[in-house]
Amino acid sequence: MNFYVTFLFNNTTSTIPDEIGHLYNLKKLIMEKNELRGSIPLTIFNISSLEMLYMSGNMLEGPLARDVGNLTMLNVLDLSMNNLTGVIPDEVGNLQGLAELSFYLNNFNGSIPIGIFNISTLVIISLTDNRLDNLPSTIGHGLPNVEGIFLGGNNINGVLPRSISNLSNVAR
Repeated sequence: MNFYVTFLFNNTTSTIPDEIGHLYNLKKLIMEKNELRGSIPLTIFNISSLEMLYMSGNMLEGPLARDVGNLTMLNVLDLSMNNLTGVIPDEVGNLQGLAELSFYLNNFNGSIPIGIFNISTLVIISLTDNRLDNLPSTIGHGLPNVEGIFLGGNNINGVLPRSISNLSNVAR
């Protein structure tokens, strides 16, 4: 049985209840374009069946918990257009079935975790408009399917890694 929760385009200004993490058979959780506030409840990261998590366009804040790495069935992780802060946890690299990673328009800072660039199933990586400052030198080694990497509007400086030329599917 596929179980989905969709909550789109509302004016809800509440926090996300912890109890949502008790929906253990949930496949898709779509809570986009609301005015949800507060942090992402840790209980969400215990839903091991979750394949799609869309929470873009809210007012979520605080750091992204390392527990995000528990969601190993995820195909899509979209937390864009929020006020998330801190570093992107290394555990995002545990999401080896991920096809789309969208964290654009947040306030993430620090280095982009190297593990992201080892997720061979990734097609889209969107980290635009954060405060990220380092691009791993292995960017082109583990991404055979990637079609787009969006990094504009960050604080990335230094030399562009030669390995970027290995991204053969980008801009075909």
